[in-house]
Amino acid sequence: MKDNDNIIPFARLKHHIDVPNLEEVWLDGFESAQAELEEERNPYRQGSTEYFHWNEGWWAGFYEEEPLFDLAGNLREDILLLDSEQKCANDEQVVLEDQQKQHTKQVIKRVIQVAGVIFVALAAYELAELAA
Repeated sequence: MKDNDNIIPFARLKHHIDVPNLEEVWLDGFESAQAELEEERNPYRQGSTEYFHWNEGWWAGFYEEEPLFDLAGNLREDILLLDSEQKCANDEQVVLEDQQKQHTKQVIKRVIQVAGVIFVALAAYELAELAA
């Protein structure tokens, strides 16, 4: 029984070491750029998720952006989350563009319907002439 009690914390520790938290990876890249380390010093395997997040953090630190996470690895909500009352600058434009697209689709649909009716009428006329 005591063996099981010792294994679980050890397994959690090993998992934490083997599978790093992506926020911590991003912060590590951010801090590396601020310490003026080269981008090639990325410690993760190229193409991995950790590599991507470290790189994103490095570039954010390189351009001296505000960090997305505080040093404890917590998400900074004041930067990422917008109030529900805030609107984007182009919200109204997007709605107008959507309405224009719908109207264009309706016009195209109507034109195709009218062309179909004309085609059927011409075909019926030709058949009537052929029969006569």
